[in-house]
Amino acid sequence: SQTLPRHFLPGTSLCPGLPERLRRELQRLAMESPAGRSDEEKMCGATVSVLAPRHRGHLVWMGGVVLAEMLQCDPGRWVSRDEWEREGVAAVVSRCAVQSATMQP
Repeated sequence: SQTLPRHFLPGTSLCPGLPERLRRELQRLAMESPAGRSDEEKMCGATVSVLAPRHRGHLVWMGGVVLAEMLQCDPGRWVSRDEWEREGVAAVVSRCAVQSATMQP
């Protein structure tokens, strides 16, 4: 369902037992279908997996470290607010195109 992400607030993924409960409920929802269909037809052989890394409480900090290192190593990848307001997505695309072209063998 497209509404599922709206039900999670920052930090709620750390609640004890949430990953297993979410997996069970998604599995149940996936099995619900119109009457007369077999279990195999309902799921089409798919399984439900919920990824919940043990260190997920630190992922925001880890991402911040990566961003800080990028800024230190290659300030040319960053788009300033003025550039964004002036050029929009084109500012990002131009940097990606330049990085991709220079990284090819």
